[in-house]
Amino acid sequence: MGKTPKPLTIVAYPPVSEWPELADLEAQGHVVIRLELSEADVILGPKCFRMVGELKPYLELAIKNARKAKGDR
Repeated sequence: MGKTPKPLTIVAYPPVSEWPELADLEAQGHVVIRLELSEADVILGPKCFRMVGELKPYLELAIKNARKAKGDR
């Protein structure tokens, strides 16, 4: 696979950190940081996307929107 022109740094917590799709994103040139901070009930930040199993079909859209937001900075 080719390298992406706007690589992202993606932080993933369990169980999302175990998704095989993240390996695909790494192969595209994104950096995936897997953290084991599972005791948090809420994660706040200006670059947060909610991603749970039922939202997995929207992972590609979240990545697309994050790349667009990165370009707008």
